[in-house]
Amino acid sequence: MGGFNGSDPAPTLAQLQALVSSGQVHYVLLGGGGGGPGGSPAGNASRSAIEQWVTATGTVVPASAYGGSSSGTLYHLG
Repeated sequence: MGGFNGSDPAPTLAQLQALVSSGQVHYVLLGGGGGGPGGSPAGNASRSAIEQWVTATGTVVPASAYGGSSSGTLYHLG
């Protein structure tokens, strides 16, 4: 979230929760790497809250289930 430079519009935690509740978002990949130098400190705080919520709420999808690699952890939400 936040695009290559970390400055693109990204949902807040509340917005992401609403997207999951409405069935518009089902999966989140955390720690996938890539991207540029990162966003603002406020954006980083929001990202941290999102990561905490995703890891507490989501179910890890094994990479073998989708042909993924070890470059992040995919979580199924909702």
